[in-house]
Amino acid sequence: MVVDHPLLHGALVFATGFGIIFALAFLIGPVSILVSGFFIDDLAAIVEREIYPSGVIGRPAPQVEALRGAIRFSLVSLVVNLIALLLLLIPGVNIAVFFLANAYLFGREYFSLAATRFRSYREAEAMRERNAFPLFVAGLFVAVFVATPGLNLLTPLFATAFMVRLHKMMSPELSQPLSTAEPEGGVPSLRPRGEG
Repeated sequence: MVVDHPLLHGALVFATGFGIIFALAFLIGPVSILVSGFFIDDLAAIVEREIYPSGVIGRPAPQVEALRGAIRFSLVSLVVNLIALLLLLIPGVNIAVFFLANAYLFGREYFSLAATRFRSYREAEAMRERNAFPLFVAGLFVAVFVATPGLNLLTPLFATAFMVRLHKMMSPELSQPLSTAEPEGGVPSLRPRGEG
């Protein structure tokens, strides 16, 4: 489409540029989550090894399961962010919806990624439900990180490291030296570091 009127052309160029930047701001979360699905277990293992060297190291999820989880999380995040984008016309509400919804999503999903390295999905969900409020607050930190230009590209790194540490703090038996670590009943996937 060619617009010959200079004022209309300028307004169209401005609106298109603003629209692209605005859309990218809302899409950075889902896209970064999808990309992070490929290396999130490697990052979690590094955090576990560096911060808790004498503790138990988790087991990575199978690649297909990890990719399925990343796609599911990305799609849910995309839907939530699109709803927040539709609420753009209601001042203040859209910002609150963006932060609250993303805090819930990020707290829930990144914690689940960290917890399922040590627990079954069902056990991780039960642990997440028992700690819903602290995980929501932790998710607020991640949502603020996502909303900060430049830093939002590092969201998967920050959120993974943050939630791995949070999971270890909520599971002190995983942080103890291996000689004294006593796995709880229902944590059958724990294994010493270095075992294949």
